[in-house]
Amino acid sequence: MSVQLDNVVPWGRSSPERLGEVGLALCSHFLFLYSEQLPLEFHVTAVREMVRVAEEVRIFPLLDLECRESVHLRPLLEVMRGEGVTAVIEPVNYEFQRGGNQMLNITSSGL
Repeated sequence: MSVQLDNVVPWGRSSPERLGEVGLALCSHFLFLYSEQLPLEFHVTAVREMVRVAEEVRIFPLLDLECRESVHLRPLLEVMRGEGVTAVIEPVNYEFQRGGNQMLNITSSGL
C-alpha cells in the first residue's frame, strides 16, 4: 500500500489510511534533506501523519543538502517525545552522504 503524495496533511488533506493500518512507513531523501526549503511545521505535520497510519516510521538521512544535521531534527524529536512517541536515532550500515549514517526510527500507538 502506498500513500499518494497529494494526500499528505501538509497539502491540506489526511491520508485515507486508518490508524496503524500500515506496518512500516519509509521516508528517504525528503524530510530533513530539504530543511532550508521546508519549515519545521511541515516536518512535524508529515511525521505525525506517518505515525498516525504506520506502526513504525523510518526516516533517512538526517542531514540537509549541505551534509549537516538538519536544524529540524532536534526540535522534531522534542515535539514527538512530548506527544508520547518513541523516537530514536539509530546507526545504519551505509552512508549515502558524508556523515549520513543515521536514521530516525519512530514507533507509537498513534497520534
